[in-house]
Amino acid sequence: MHTKKYIAVDIVEDLITHNKKTFKADNLEFKCLDISKDALPSGDCVILRQVLQHLSNGEIKQILKKLNTFKYIILTEHLPEGNFIPNKDIISGQGIRLKKDSGLDILSAPFNFKIKEEKQLASVVLDDGKGVIVTRLYVVFDVYIFRFSSCLS
Repeated sequence: MHTKKYIAVDIVEDLITHNKKTFKADNLEFKCLDISKDALPSGDCVILRQVLQHLSNGEIKQILKKLNTFKYIILTEHLPEGNFIPNKDIISGQGIRLKKDSGLDILSAPFNFKIKEEKQLASVVLDDGKGVIVTRLYVVFDVYIFRFSSCLS
């Protein structure tokens, strides 16, 4: 693992228990959390894989407030292929926005999440014609490197 510490989070307690038994490393930790309600572990980067698409806009807003503390967000979501109206609200846990011909876009209303930079990392069109899986990297705030020099006379 190419990181100092990796904290994996899921809401399903049985999955966390299984992963704790199965995967072991000094820099790996598993936590059972509801990211819409619980505090998130601190870090530089958060990876969310097909999580937000299952949640209501209200819950997503709560989570996005917490994501402002991370430098980087890697977000993977299942989207309709082609043009769609983003962020049609759903009831949490009752599928994803595809059934409303919608998909999640954190940069659009009602979220309008502020970032410095966006880069698409991957896009996979599903063979069954049911959309595309898209992974994007968001740079939330600039990381400045200050260099000081001194002149000796």
